[in-house]
Amino acid sequence: MFGFFKPKAEAEALVEKRFAIMEFYGQNWDPGKLALEQDGALDHLAYWAKLIVEGTVLLAGPWENFEAAWVVLSDKVTTWDQACAIAEGDPWAKSRQVEAIVQLWNTNPLLP
Repeated sequence: MFGFFKPKAEAEALVEKRFAIMEFYGQNWDPGKLALEQDGALDHLAYWAKLIVEGTVLLAGPWENFEAAWVVLSDKVTTWDQACAIAEGDPWAKSRQVEAIVQLWNTNPLLP
């Protein structure tokens, strides 16, 4: 065990739950185009930018290899239904260019 881990009870008390969304290529993604060349790219970016400005999204962006993207939702999103509605609201999800998985994510309680 590493020395920086907090005792289990203390660590569990610090865990905050957040919803996270992973988006990956869907059936209508065009593999011959870069992400910004995909149909609806500006609508996709505007959708997520609006949610960031509103404080609904904490972090969002693609992995370095652009094979998937990760979105971390703020504590304004408290239910699965809300998180799923956000994922389904992405114009790329509507057009099946991306598929989304919604997960409940624990923040890291190991920080001092």
